[in-house]
Amino acid sequence: MRWLLIALAAVGARTAAMALNRLIDRRLDALNPRTMTRELPSGRMNSAEAWALLIASATAYVAACAVLGPWYLRVSLVPLAVFTTYPWLKRWTPLCHLGVGAALALAPLAGFAAAHPDLSQPQVALWLAVFALAWVTGFDIIYSTLDEEFDLQHGVHSLVAWLGRSRALAVSKLLHRLAALALIPALLTLQRLTPGGAMANLPALCLTLALLTTVAVLLGLEQRWAENVNLAFFKVNVWV
Repeated sequence: MRWLLIALAAVGARTAAMALNRLIDRRLDALNPRTMTRELPSGRMNSAEAWALLIASATAYVAACAVLGPWYLRVSLVPLAVFTTYPWLKRWTPLCHLGVGAALALAPLAGFAAAHPDLSQPQVALWLAVFALAWVTGFDIIYSTLDEEFDLQHGVHSLVAWLGRSRALAVSKLLHRLAALALIPALLTLQRLTPGGAMANLPALCLTLALLTTVAVLLGLEQRWAENVNLAFFKVNVWV
């Protein structure tokens, strides 16, 4: 039952985040040739329907948190605050990509807190949050190259508009290297916390090493093909 509540909270939070993003950005989306075919600017969904989706998903998320316990209900406002804030950041700062990274970095922390009510030994979750922050921020920079011209014309603050494409992609590469490195202490900490040590479950260790190596390779390929956003973002990054 607890895992079903966690799944409901995750789906509700993610849906609420996307609904907020689309509602807040609907006027910018209507101006951008790349996004004007989305549901709201194209008229396939009206604002009332989008608000209904937001209210329903946020209610499901908060309700799941409430059933999980009073502490979870109290902290449930933190992700909602982040989800509401980050779409506005592009109006103010070229560091807006960190807002998306922070939103996704909450996922391993929230998952850990929900699975471990005593909140003991959160080190692995913290390292996974570092990974998520660097990974998501890095790929959001790649994604933003699609809107470089639009951002410059309409005063949207992205790292690409601020630094230029090549320098922004260099920052993205640095972030993805940091993301790959963050997985190493996550693995070492996990093994240290495993009863009996690393050799107690050798097959799991080997599988974990293989997965982390695969992630590092995929991040390298994503950077190698960063100029081809369709390949890097939609076909390589999705596997990470």
